Amino acid sequence: MSTQHQSVHRLVHSVIRTARQVNWYIGQVMGDAAYENYLTRHKRVHPDKQPLTQREFWRSRDTFNEENVQSGCC
Repeated sequence: MSTQHQSVHRLVHSVIRTARQVNWYIGQVMGDAAYENYLTRHKRVHPDKQPLTQREFWRSRDTFNEENVQSGCC
């Protein structure tokens, strides 16, 4: 493999890795991974209990957010 080809390969690998990291970060910030995070924690903390379904989870989260509105900076 030529040096130029190796450099291009490293660059492409770096761009792909960075894109995956950015995608993960945006998903975390936007809440896309909230249910998966809930399942991971639930399995660790409550292994003997059935977790909420995805639909139940989102309804519960929406209800909580509606009942606990935080506005302003303080």
